[in-house]
Amino acid sequence: MLNILIDCDKSFIPKAYYVFETFFTYYKAKIKFYYKFEDIDNNEKTLIYSNKKIPIVENKKYIFFFQSEETIEFFIKNKKITKDQISDLDSLNPMFKCKKRENSEKFDLIASIFYFLSAWQEKDNIIYENKGRFLAKDSIQYAAGKLEVPLVDIWFEILAKKILTLGIKLNKVNQLYDKRNILNLSHDIDFVYESHTKLFHLTKKKLYNIIKNKKNTNLPSYSIYRFLSYKQKKILDILYRLTFEKGFSSTFNIMMEYNSFDLKAVYRLCKIVDGSNSEIGIHPTVADLKDSNFDNLINKFKEKYKVRNIYGMRIHELAFSPDRLYNKLDSTDGILYDNSMMFHDLPGFRTSFSLPHKFFCKNKNTSLNVLSIPIFSMDTSFTKYMHLNEKETEESIDKIVQENINKGGITSILIHNNFFYSRTKHRINLYKKWINQIFESEGSIVSTRDLFFWHNKLNKSFSNQLK
Repeated sequence: MLNILIDCDKSFIPKAYYVFETFFTYYKAKIKFYYKFEDIDNNEKTLIYSNKKIPIVENKKYIFFFQSEETIEFFIKNKKITKDQISDLDSLNPMFKCKKRENSEKFDLIASIFYFLSAWQEKDNIIYENKGRFLAKDSIQYAAGKLEVPLVDIWFEILAKKILTLGIKLNKVNQLYDKRNILNLSHDIDFVYESHTKLFHLTKKKLYNIIKNKKNTNLPSYSIYRFLSYKQKKILDILYRLTFEKGFSSTFNIMMEYNSFDLKAVYRLCKIVDGSNSEIGIHPTVADLKDSNFDNLINKFKEKYKVRNIYGMRIHELAFSPDRLYNKLDSTDGILYDNSMMFHDLPGFRTSFSLPHKFFCKNKNTSLNVLSIPIFSMDTSFTKYMHLNEKETEESIDKIVQENINKGGITSILIHNNFFYSRTKHRINLYKKWINQIFESEGSIVSTRDLFFWHNKLNKSFSNQLK
């Protein structure tokens, strides 16, 4: 058995527990928590996170992280990360250091993991773009050149190796379905039929480029699917039929309101998907969230689209503040997970962690029950925000899929249905290729709901081992 002693600064105790809960959800060991050294009633090996002098007799029985005054002050006074700390991240080192003391570890893994896992850098952040979104380019990960690196995953591995040196039996859990690589595919249905107004503006831009002899390769290409509305509806048919034909599950996120032309197609999609291996999720706007009673919104959604079960959601345009959003979700029983935790402007890990985890509420200083399922990137990050052309966008998504196959792990990608309105035949074939490659690599494609149930089972196992 391993004792976990959390005897640090009082305000940091819930934060440290949150880190250990997340760690031991994915790394299984027999553990017991203590909050005072004198309360330890056994002679087992102990992992200590403390800012107090503790009489360690035999070093081989302990792993000691001595919390420094600088670290305590950083979180209490909401200080900013320094250039030196960013330099540490560049070398994959944790940015917080333990107080120099005999037997203590050099780096404070616990505080460093918490900083990213809780999205602490977004607390009281005043740097937002016009829709109130936190930009990847304003993040510490971007400054350190580690936006696409899951730092928390790496530091958890380091913590696991340290625990193993004590002779503790520690096992990392298998991934969902015991697969080496998992691809989580989801689709936001912002609209079904592309409006003639949008097509008209696209034509104007193309004519302008011809007249002015400008080569703007970032504009969407023409496709028969852009001119024929019944072809656009067919994309939805293709996406959900592939889940049946190939035997995998996906998530289709549906908005609260559509125009009358889109509604019929959305009703049909909901009728077919609801009750299948795939799922329907809610895709609310910021205006939808202003409803003081979110349960009313969920009930309205279920009634409107005749959907029996709703588990999760993703915010439209990713315009949200994490603390405000998760506090609201935690006050309702209708939403069990959120899949909004990503950067809209660049691919990468917003909390520097690739796996589902609970969200920590900074104002309440406690973790919430609602689950945050991170997402790595979406198609519009490459087109709308990075201004890549269509071919470069396809190559970027393909690279993400290939890295998942080669390196393993869980990768979440959002692909809008209108992604297929350009270069349609090629993109549908590309989508099929990705599906086939995942299965040929003995991986699996899952819905976001599947990830929620997987984490829920793991977290219950963590809770049971404490009894």
